[in-house]
Amino acid sequence: MVGLLSIGERRRPRANELTKRFTRFWKGSHLNYIGNIEGRDVYQGKVDVIVCDGFSGNIALKISEGLTEVVLAHAQG
Repeated sequence: MVGLLSIGERRRPRANELTKRFTRFWKGSHLNYIGNIEGRDVYQGKVDVIVCDGFSGNIALKISEGLTEVVLAHAQG
């Protein structure tokens, strides 16, 4: 399953043009595109592949790295 990391689970007018174009493209593909997912869904296992632009992806990656460091530091004492 493929999901688009975006603001809001539904297609909304506030989505940028890239998000709208991506949604139109993937809905017509043979892949199992389920639509938009939000940041809170990243670790829930709702999708196998998360697609996003480079800016959003870098933010998600850096937050994940930071969270991992904090959790590991607290686990070690």
